[in-house]
Amino acid sequence: MKSRFFAVLLLGFAAIAFGGLENANVVHHNGLPATMQALRAGEAWIAYQVPTPSSRYVMCCMDWLGHGKVVAAKSCHLGSSPSSFNGGDHIASIDTSTMIVALHQENGAVRDVEVYSGGCPIDAGGKTVHVVDNVSVDESLRVLDGVVGHAEQHRGRDGALNAIAMHDSPRAVQILERIATGNGDRALRGQAVFWIAQTGGRHGFEVARRLANDDPDREIRKKAVFALTQSSDAGVFDALTAIARNHADADTRSDAIFWLGQHEGEKALPFLRERLQHESDRGVREKAIFAIGQVPGDEAVKALIDLARHDADTHTRKQALFWLGQKAERRLASVLRDSAERDPNSEVREAAVFAISQRPHDEAIPVLIDLARSHRDPAVRKKAIFWLSQMDDPRAVAAIEKILLQ
Repeated sequence: MKSRFFAVLLLGFAAIAFGGLENANVVHHNGLPATMQALRAGEAWIAYQVPTPSSRYVMCCMDWLGHGKVVAAKSCHLGSSPSSFNGGDHIASIDTSTMIVALHQENGAVRDVEVYSGGCPIDAGGKTVHVVDNVSVDESLRVLDGVVGHAEQHRGRDGALNAIAMHDSPRAVQILERIATGNGDRALRGQAVFWIAQTGGRHGFEVARRLANDDPDREIRKKAVFALTQSSDAGVFDALTAIARNHADADTRSDAIFWLGQHEGEKALPFLRERLQHESDRGVREKAIFAIGQVPGDEAVKALIDLARHDADTHTRKQALFWLGQKAERRLASVLRDSAERDPNSEVREAAVFAISQRPHDEAIPVLIDLARSHRDPAVRKKAIFWLSQMDDPRAVAAIEKILLQ
């Protein structure tokens, strides 16, 4: 009777102390490497709990309510529904100061690694889960580092790297740096760059910046430029502008320009305009106009209008008109019509007609009808009729019929 009471008490303690593990046959162990070795024959789920920096992420399965807003945590299914890494909304029932690491081992090899915040409900589906008690951060990192180096499947390798990044330890940053700056698998290096920029503080930011500038692999530079935008360091804007201005590779300059627009918004507009004045590569210039077009608000619209009306480069005016046509938050057909009427270049005038056609029908159709009837340039009239014909709107059909039968 006493031993049975102790077993029930132990299982009750596990449910409280070991996150939200449900529907599991829990067997307790001591020593992570020893447990993995003892269970090397056959298949086993091995799990343990360690500290993680509080409030960095909620790692759980989520119910969402539009616009990325979390409603509540829901049960994750061990082995079939890895958790989401959510850095925004936090849930009172989830303990973000601890994490559960679950290893799926088959015949001595780790096939999968899943990571959950403490308190996240995890449905084990009746599986036996070997819970290792009192695992230290250093012990966890040694095991996970070995999994990254020897996992036969990407899920195990990638999951182990994610778990390493969630540890509150300088050793975790050292492991991420070694992988990010090494000569190993490109995808793994890129993932390590992403995580070190987020979790490595100032040092992680500097590692990402060095790779963005100096790594010989174009794909790693691309991933490192993006990783910089994930850092909380105050130097992100300066790092991106320096790359956009000075890097020898045009594609890398384009990457930095794209992420400046995405990450910095209106703050980036003066720099993006400056690059249009001094950048010689056409592809980089296009990316700068695209970046301006992606910035919300009036200042970006004003910048595009100014480019469409006054830039000396024909291609730049055409690109600015295109992105004005995509701006949904303002009535811009009159601005676009001005270019269709006044621009000295026929290609730009035709680009303006296309941009008008991208506006909402109530805004676009009257302008296109007027251009089709009265523009002095036959090519513009022809383009206006063509774009009217693409609109499934009775007003457009009636206007085309009337124009053609005049």
